[in-house]
Amino acid sequence: MLRGGSTLVTQLSTNYPDLTTIDFGENLIAEDDMFRFIVDLFKSLQGLSMRITPAYLDRVLPTLLHRSGPTLHLLRLCEMGFNQGQIRSTYIADILASCPHLKTFVALASPGMVKLFSNARLQELLCAGWACSGLEKMSISIEEITTAPTRESDTGRNGLGEITGFTEPGGVGLAVGSK
Repeated sequence: MLRGGSTLVTQLSTNYPDLTTIDFGENLIAEDDMFRFIVDLFKSLQGLSMRITPAYLDRVLPTLLHRSGPTLHLLRLCEMGFNQGQIRSTYIADILASCPHLKTFVALASPGMVKLFSNARLQELLCAGWACSGLEKMSISIEEITTAPTRESDTGRNGLGEITGFTEPGGVGLAVGSK
């Protein structure tokens, strides 16, 4: 947990009201502090990189999507403590449905974390209604891909091009590229 996180987020939102992109790097901000930061921002964010825990799913993520979902172009999340595939697929689907201008979405699993994103959850996610029709890059860690998405599902939705699975250390990655 970042020591002084409360002071940092207060200073950022108070002294830099035009801030539109922030990268918290490897620092984990307490849930209360991150919630306050998002609520206190003068402008909606266009880019955000942060570590998240399941505690962020109750207030932080819904508030972020409500306030900044329409303006986010980049969202990079590094998960800590996620070990249930259902939770992951639900919050990822919420992001993809709430951010119409999202160009880059990355959800990185913590090193050594069990990646429980089943093929059924993956297919469910790929068939969900996405608002982000201009998505150019998506990277999520999954446990396995047992069947490749069909060509129809690849190109029929939202103008997305290739959807491919690839092996990465500790699991499989999913990459989405535009046509």
